[in-house]
Amino acid sequence: MAKITINLAGYQGIQFDPKDPGSTIIERYNQALGIKKRSEYLLSLGTTTGDYQEVIDNWPEVENIFRKNVPNFDFLLRQDQERSQEVTNLRNSQSRK
Repeated sequence: MAKITINLAGYQGIQFDPKDPGSTIIERYNQALGIKKRSEYLLSLGTTTGDYQEVIDNWPEVENIFRKNVPNFDFLLRQDQERSQEVTNLRNSQSRK
């Protein structure tokens, strides 16, 4: 089962969980982004907490959906990757001590 987690800086947590059909908010966001209910997708848009996960399975399709629906997607993605790299560098430097 593929899992895709997308953390975009500046967004508050919006979670997409197709296994939870009881949530109308999730359903609305799924429809708004044109994501059909699929058990292999767990998408989350959230503020950066450090770990940037990019699961390659289905990435081009997901990226296209976000490009069409998220303003400044490229900027947010770049910003998120930069922050994640900073956190990774910090963790690596601390683990060497």
